[in-house]
Amino acid sequence: MKLRISFLLAIVLMTGACQRARLSPVVLQAPSEEKAVKPVAKASEKPAAKAVVSSEKPKGAASGSSVAKVESREDRVAEAARLADKKKRQAAARRAQARRLAAASLEAGRQLLREEQNAAALRAFRESVRLNSHSPEAWMGIAFLCERSGNTKDALDAFREAKKLWGM
Repeated sequence: MKLRISFLLAIVLMTGACQRARLSPVVLQAPSEEKAVKPVAKASEKPAAKAVVSSEKPKGAASGSSVAKVESREDRVAEAARLADKKKRQAAARRAQARRLAAASLEAGRQLLREEQNAAALRAFRESVRLNSHSPEAWMGIAFLCERSGNTKDALDAFREAKKLWGM
């Protein structure tokens, strides 16, 4: 009776494994009645079953259990979550870098305005707005320089944008 159970268990274990690498230690043992009984008890324990389930299915293998598919789906979901988290961190780093560059451009525009280099100051303010369009100070710099150069249409547009951002 014990030999029959061991034989049936070996057949069940072999149905999901076509390659030698996927065979359990129970199947690879020499057929002896004493040795077959003890590993059968070990094969039914949870860690041994988990080892078989967690191994990846090689090409050409027979269909595995649904538990292996669920585990691989969970792995894919976990990997997707890790990738999404990584993308969020990268996007936040890019936004922070853009804010730093916008602040530097804004300060450069102010300095150039103090030195009365209007064309360069206007380029610096426009660069600051390109990097951070929510900076009312940069919009005011553009408005001031456009008004100073006689471009009233652009000056009014920039002033309206600055006013909107300041909440007036």
